[in-house]
This record gives sequence, C-alpha cells and structure tokens, in this order.
Amino acid sequence: MIISDTTLPFNDGWHVRSVVDGESFTPVFLPRDAMIQTGRSADAPSGPSQAYFLGGSYLYRKTWRRPPSWSGKRIFLYFEGVYRHCQVFVAGQPAGGNAWGLTGFEIQIDQFLRGDQEVTIELHVQNEELPSARWYIGSGVLKPVWIVARNPISLRPGGVFFQTIAIEPSVRAMVTVEIDNPAGEVVDVSFSLLDDGEHEVASAELRTEGSQVSAPLDVAQPVLWSDDDPHLYTLLVKVGDESHSVLVGLRTLQWNARSGLLVNGRRTLLRGACIHHDSGILGGVTLLDYELWRVKILKANGYNAIRSSHNPAPEALLHACDVHGLYVVDEYHDYWYSRKSSHDDAPSFADRWEVEIDAMVRKARNHPSVIMYSIGNELMEPKSVYGLETARRLVERVRLSDSTRPVTAAINLMLAAIGWPSKRTGDVNVQPPSGEAWNLDSTSINALFAFIHFIVKNLPRLPRADLVTKDLFNLVDVSGYNYGEVRFPTDARLHPDRILLGTETLPDDISWNWSQVESLPSLIGDFMWTGWDYLGESGMADWVYDSSKGSFQKPYPQISAGCGAVDLIGVPGHTAYLAQAAWHLLSGPAITVRPPHLVDKKTFRSPWRKTDAEHSWSWKGCAGKRAEIYVVSDDEEVEVLLNGTSLGKKQVGTYPSRLSPSTVAIGVMGVVSAMLVPSWAYALSTLAGTAVFSIYMLRPPGRRYGNLARFNTTYYPGEIVAIGYRQGRQTSQTALRSAKEARLKLVLENKTIRANGMDLAFIRVLLCDEHGTVEMLDDDLVTLSVTGPARLEGFGSGARKTHERYDDDVHTTWRGQALAIVRAGTEPGKVTVLANSDRHGGGSVVLEQTRG
Repeated sequence: MIISDTTLPFNDGWHVRSVVDGESFTPVFLPRDAMIQTGRSADAPSGPSQAYFLGGSYLYRKTWRRPPSWSGKRIFLYFEGVYRHCQVFVAGQPAGGNAWGLTGFEIQIDQFLRGDQEVTIELHVQNEELPSARWYIGSGVLKPVWIVARNPISLRPGGVFFQTIAIEPSVRAMVTVEIDNPAGEVVDVSFSLLDDGEHEVASAELRTEGSQVSAPLDVAQPVLWSDDDPHLYTLLVKVGDESHSVLVGLRTLQWNARSGLLVNGRRTLLRGACIHHDSGILGGVTLLDYELWRVKILKANGYNAIRSSHNPAPEALLHACDVHGLYVVDEYHDYWYSRKSSHDDAPSFADRWEVEIDAMVRKARNHPSVIMYSIGNELMEPKSVYGLETARRLVERVRLSDSTRPVTAAINLMLAAIGWPSKRTGDVNVQPPSGEAWNLDSTSINALFAFIHFIVKNLPRLPRADLVTKDLFNLVDVSGYNYGEVRFPTDARLHPDRILLGTETLPDDISWNWSQVESLPSLIGDFMWTGWDYLGESGMADWVYDSSKGSFQKPYPQISAGCGAVDLIGVPGHTAYLAQAAWHLLSGPAITVRPPHLVDKKTFRSPWRKTDAEHSWSWKGCAGKRAEIYVVSDDEEVEVLLNGTSLGKKQVGTYPSRLSPSTVAIGVMGVVSAMLVPSWAYALSTLAGTAVFSIYMLRPPGRRYGNLARFNTTYYPGEIVAIGYRQGRQTSQTALRSAKEARLKLVLENKTIRANGMDLAFIRVLLCDEHGTVEMLDDDLVTLSVTGPARLEGFGSGARKTHERYDDDVHTTWRGQALAIVRAGTEPGKVTVLANSDRHGGGSVVLEQTRG
C-alpha cells in the first residue's frame, strides 16, 4: 500500500448498532466482522453456502475534527472493504458509497467540513439479502479504514507503478507516477530506493508540468525478490511537499509454453493453494497479523503460491505474501453478469467492472508477490458471443494498468463440457438473459461431482471440452483449468503454444497432478482446492458416517467446507503431508491414521477429502479396534513397526495397469455416441460414455503417483514407526506415540503485541501429555478469560460442524485442540489469558503489550 505522511489509520472511535434489532450503539475498533457476532440458525436464508449465518443492516458512527495542519488540503476517506451495500454520510449529507464490498473505495469529504468544527461520519451497511455469495463473506467493515489529506498538487490514488525492467547485465527499475496537476504547474518529483529502510541504492530527481512522469533507477548491489528470498526495498516518492513510501521488490517475469513461468530468469513451478476470503474463527475480517500468521503456516507446509479465490486479495494478504515469499494469482470475481447466488451483485456488473478491475490492478501491481491476474472463476458467460467479448474487454482493461504480468481465467472444464454450446450465439453488443435452458452453474456441477465424481471428472477428456473453450483460452496468457487436469497431456500436444495451469484441483490428486507439472514444460503449476479450510459451502468435503447417503453441502450445524489441507485453526492434515511428498519436500515418512472408532462405519465420502486420516497415534478408548494406516512418503518403499513389531514393507504409490482393449473400445463407443446426440440429451449420454474412462484414470503400469502406502492392523497404544527405503537402503524414520495422561496446555505463539488496536496474539489450546502429544478422542469444554488492556477476538476449533460460537469465551476442543486469538487494545500493559476445562485442569499465559 502507498503510505503518505498524511495517511492515517481511521479505525478507532467508531460505534455501531444493528438496524434490524434496534440495538443501542456499542464501541467498536475497526475492522470487525458483524456477521460472526450475529449468530447462526438452521433456517437462516444464507443456508449452507454462507454457513447458516444471519444477515443484517448496520449503522456505524464516528465524530471527527479536522486538524489545523490539514486546512486547505483535500481530505478523503479510504475504505479497503465494506460488505455489502454501503452508503457514507458526512454531516448528514450523502457522500458516496460502494455496491460490491470486496474492493476498496475512496470518498472526498472536505466539501462537508466547516473549519475545525466536529463532524459526524456515518456508514449505512446493508447485508440482509442472502445468500449473496457461494461461501461465507461476513458483514460490515471488514478491512481497515484510512483518512488521507492531499495538497492541490498531489500523487493520485494508486499512482505509483514500480517495475523491474532488466536484471542483466545490470538491474534497472522503472518508476512511473501519476500526479493530480490540473493547472499544469511545475512540480519537483524525486525517487529514492532504500535497502533495509535506510541505505539508498538508487535515486532520481526531475521536474515536470504534466500529470505523469517516469524515471529509471539503476540499482547498486541488488538482491532480487523470489519465493526463496523475499527481499524487499522501500521506495520513497516525493511530489512537491508530499512524501510517500511503498514496499517493492526487484523481480522479473517471463512466460511461454516452451519454458513455462520464469521468475528472474529461472523456471518456477507453482505449488499452489486456493484460499478463500475469510479468516477462520475471526470471520470475514482482514487483519495484517492474521494474514502474516496464515501465510507463514502455508509456507512452512511447502506452498509457494496462493490463488485469491474468488475475489481480489486484500492489501494485508499481499503484504504478507511479499514478506514471506508466496506468489499470488490475484482473482477478480466468481461471476460477471450471470447470477450464481440468488442475491449476488451480478445485475450491477456492467456499471462497476471497470472501476473494480482498475482498483484490483492498481492495488496489486507494486507487490512483487503478485505474478498473475485472473479475470474470473468458473464463468458461464463466455459461452455466448457477448460473454466472450466481455472476457476480451476485461483482459484489455487489466493490461491497460499493468502489462507486466500474465492474465488467466479459471474455467471449469467439466462444466464447459456439458454446459457450453458447441457454437456461440447472440449479439456481441446485447447481453443475453441470465436465465437460459440447461444453465448449469458451479454449484450444480459440484453437487453432481460429489455423487459421481469418478465419471464427472473425466468429462474434460472429450473433444468438446477443448472445442468450446479454445476461443476464450486464446484471449488470455495462461489457460486456467479447474478440474480439467485429465486434459493436460492432450492439450500440451494439441496446443503447443498454450501455457497451462491447474487453477483448481482435488487435493488428493496432487501426486498425479504434480507428475504432470514436472514432465510438461507448458504446465506451470497446480492449485489445490483448498490449501486452507474456510467458512461456508458447509460440509462439502466432510464425510457422513453411519450412512452411504449424503449431499454436496450438509445441514446445520455444519460450518466449514472441510476441504482444507490446513484446517481453520492452522493445523495441517493428511493432504498437507501428501502435497509435501509430491513436491519432494517431505523429510521423512508421515503417518496418518483413520480414526479407529470410525473405520468400520458406513460412509458418504467426498472427492475433496478422500480420507479422514489424521496425523496421530493417540486414540483413547480404541484399543482392539481395526486401524487403517496411511504412510505418506517420497520413498520407494516403507516399513511400519507397531510397538517394535514389523507390519511389513510396501511399495509406495504403484498402481497396476487397468487398461484393456475392451475398455478402450467401450469408451470410444461411449464418447462417439455422446457426440452425436442432440444437445438437450448431451449431458446424460456423456456421463454414460465417459464412465469407462474412470477405470483407467491415466495411470500407466509401474508409475509412482500416489505417494501412499496403506497398512491395516489393530490399534493398541504405544509407538508406531515408519521407515523409508530407496534402493533397499533406509533413508529416513519417523514415529508417532500415544499420549499418556492429557492435561490442558496453553502455547503462546507470539509473546509481544503492540498497543495499536490491530495486533493479534495466537494461543494454542491443547489437551496433551507432558511431551506435547495431543489426545485425539478426549475433547473437553474450555472457558477462557482475558485480563489486561486487550480482548478475546476469537475462540474456536477446526471442527467442521459445531453449535458453538467463535465470539464466545467458551468452546469445545476438536481432536484435542482449539485456538484463541487475542486482539491488542490501545494501552500498554501485561495481558493474562486464563483457561479452565471441565476435566483437564487449567493453564495460563502472559503476553506483553508494548506501546504501539
């Protein structure tokens, strides 16, 4: 974010009340999610899409007085994000607003001010009409608020563009600034690039009468930014008397189908995680410390990239990725003008898309972590002539503000194969009606996928999937394949100039997907759905026990989707280890175990979570029950020992060939018949025709894809050991142990926070023994209290269904863990967090809150 010496936080001193409930005003330090405090209900209009949370309308109020030093300046309020329909009033007068709540907007307010008189600022926020999206977003002021003073001649909002134009034979950057200079006066502009915030490595000075000026910077002793070494510089920009600063990195991008994605001239493969908007147990709020914490955990689990699914990434997330070294695919939207939810903002798309695209790109273009823009996710609109033209306009609009990064579109190949016509119709200048025959959308295909995924996942194999998408893919730099990985080998051959990217894939398919990334030069990476669990799309990946029947989304009290490789509170699961093995980053075998008390139950399973195994050998009360063990490894063979007794050796991830001439013949016949029938019956015949292809699943004999070996035994407490072997030699060894007597333990992840109202402290609540081994099946109710100048901001577990609230001080652990998040106040002092449980005792931690 571009910060000036007259850009100030504007988050304290607010009061809020619910308009619907008629509550009185209560103090609030922004940002904060109002929906997470509103509660949930089984009959909430938001339904499973938005986790059964209740909507509302809210009135925010704050009084403010202009400081004398700002007299004569233009004054603006900048809101990074208010959800959903927001109107701003200053001194009782309408000042502006925003329709869609996930992009920032700015409002000029000095025209409403009278000298140094106190003025009242109000925000009217409406989010009653639900569902407004396919997942949880939240309500109210979800991102920080700023107040900015500008001179008559000043830098325009987002008006700095720093780009690295060469790294050989020397490093040269180019800085472009846009200036509000309506009278064409002479203004002095200077640039200074600082390393470590103080050592100048490049500078330039110039004078202009115009509204835009550029200057090259030749950098002495440069350090390039990458995921391996995320080195940042501070760029100081002075326009007249105004000073501005922005963090930047020296980084180049190149892309082509022969070499893939080149970062600083080096081929880079994207080990990607799709992540959603919310902040887990904090709801939809965006806070810098949370994003730094989340990105650090993702990086520690081997990821080097995220996709901001499906909305522009907030400033805090981009900053965290800059700091820790994660590449970002910054995505615009989940829909354009065709609705995917009954109350989304598709009808206003035509009025706002240009402003929103500009806001997304101008916010992101100085962040070295951002390497790609996406114009949308699983779009149905490009199936028409008008929709294809809309895609072209969006791509052009992105490139107008930034042509240094590639543009993609994430297209669901399953959906396109059965939902897009073979030939586009309509008028390029006439938007088609939103309701059409056979108008499948993302939710519909996902629901179908949940029941017969072994058939549906093979729909993209059909030639039709290529036929209907090639015009769109010809418009973008990188072709984004959602659930279309079965086409990678074919399309790499059919389209030798096309760059491929798995923009959304099943987590447990990572081993096969990554083998393709490593073998196909034009395939630049894989983004699994998802790297981090999220609120909403409730239960889409959760298993149903004691029944073989289920649904895509599950009934109340389901709260999270359940498909994250890392859960809501930052605990990595089976898929996280599987991904690390596929990426060759796992130091030794990882043992995961299906809960023994659930192994023999009937289940309805999800393709987004193909096992319920957990990284533990501590299952209280399960002695004598059958245990199903997964060993995740990048080795050739693994051996498992239980309490010193070998359970044998097994090869890792080798699949026998299931291909036969009859299979191929039936499959070809099915595809041909599917291609010949009328379009109204196309989907049904395609399902039958492609069923046989699911038998083979692109697994040639003898190839290692799974990174898994499975063992069955009887569970007894003690120690389980996995040993990895290559060419008959032991390479590594890991072990899990059962917990002894478990007690409650608090683990403070950061011991100091600043008294700025924004910092967060993360406290792990564990039921574990003296060695830190967590007991999985002895959960307990825990009550927290916080004393001192801070407050409990969120308390919850990784459970995918719960009746409990995240804004309460009481919560039940899940799988032996919970997480408490404490938010700083505004005064320094000691903060004590005390925990008590029903059966496992208590504990406390103390953190220091220093002057902010």
